[in-house]
Amino acid sequence: MPRHVPAPVPSRADLSWVPWVCAALVLLAAGKAPTLDEESYLWLGAQLDLARPYDWERAWPPWTEGNGFVYAHPPVHLAWMHLWSWLGDSLPLMRLSVGMPWAMLLGAAVARLAVRTTHHPHLAVLAWITSTTVVLGLQDSLMIDLPATALVTVALAAWREAIEHAASGTERDGTRWAAGAGLALGSALATKYSMVVFVPVLALHAARARWRGGLVMLGLAAGVLLVVEAWVTATYGRVHVWEVWTRRAEIGAGTAGARALGTLARAALLSLPLVLVLARPALAAIGVGLGLAALVVGRPEGLSFSAAALLLGCAALGGMIVARAGEATLRGASRRRKGDRDDALLLGGWVLAGVAGVVALHNYASARYLFPVAAPVALLLGRAAEEVQAGKRVLIATSLLSGVLALALAIADARLAAAGEDVARAALAEVARCEGAANDDCALGAGARSGPLAAATGVPVAAAGGVAGGGSPPPQDS
Repeated sequence: MPRHVPAPVPSRADLSWVPWVCAALVLLAAGKAPTLDEESYLWLGAQLDLARPYDWERAWPPWTEGNGFVYAHPPVHLAWMHLWSWLGDSLPLMRLSVGMPWAMLLGAAVARLAVRTTHHPHLAVLAWITSTTVVLGLQDSLMIDLPATALVTVALAAWREAIEHAASGTERDGTRWAAGAGLALGSALATKYSMVVFVPVLALHAARARWRGGLVMLGLAAGVLLVVEAWVTATYGRVHVWEVWTRRAEIGAGTAGARALGTLARAALLSLPLVLVLARPALAAIGVGLGLAALVVGRPEGLSFSAAALLLGCAALGGMIVARAGEATLRGASRRRKGDRDDALLLGGWVLAGVAGVVALHNYASARYLFPVAAPVALLLGRAAEEVQAGKRVLIATSLLSGVLALALAIADARLAAAGEDVARAALAEVARCEGAANDDCALGAGARSGPLAAATGVPVAAAGGVAGGGSPPPQDS
């Protein structure tokens, strides 16, 4: 059983609005042009054979064996996209149908986790929902990152509920919550393999709780993943996760130093950690040191002074977040607050695992890879703000500032996606105009009619009906 500590005073915070705000962010971006890997998911979802989910072929390097088996994710998200492919070319309906259920589930999980782990959950949720990483993660609603983040956050919140019920004497209810956590965790792993980085954190937390519910959670999670892997193995005669791991070197990747620098810099798009300057000045200083060290190790060649200064500032903010997570992980258990169930260890370890996972497992650093740690970061900052005078006011001010930044970047991202769509359509129109021409009197020339574009699309160029129809390289991150 978990250690008995005084039960927390039930929070009166009404956070029922959080899922609806998440849904609204998806709705506001319903007309956004496809970006990142969304075009690939649209095409693959429409083409998918559920019985053989990797039987699709495109001439995307470096894969040449005739199917997508070395696609770096399990087939669950492709199946989810296929489920809604009957909506056809209606991109707004696709975004709403594919993304809104996950967005609302994520919002509900974060709200519940905030109630259990902070004394002022409204502040922590405000810091989370105004994060640029969260806003863009919700708006890019066709990406695999949204369901993976929603499921793994549900697992985290459900496990925290399980511990609470077990410690309060209702062990049967706790076991039910632990089972729910296991199913959610297994589903997250069966959606995106990289969610495995959070398993050791949950396992450690369960071990410290000394309660059998941890075995229930981990056993069910392993069972869900094994079922999916066994089915894929039986279908293709190869173990998918093993093949993805052993062939990861075929996909280009940046250096570890560059990924470390990129991860810290992109962590600045999480909740702004400026409250730490007031609440934890030593951690703020450590964060600056981490940012400087990352810049020295991973600085790209030819970087101007102004660009280096901006990169250092962002990396320093990310370093503050990592420093706060490290402090919580190392010292949280010895400095428990009333009602804590090793929450600092759980939240801090979660953030450290997520950051380390981007550096160690991914091909490059991307802000969306930090989506699963956005909620624990906001909760840790909320807990720090509660401990000093004026901390809550500072957190509110930085959250509003972060929200303005998120809005500006969301608008810029939508315009960039629209511009890319326009360019792609213009290029495809020119290809179609040139098809069959007897001379080279066109912008693209004869090579475009039978060259790389025709080979990459696998269809006559005149039949390409837009970016989604033409396709883009498949998601190549592990």
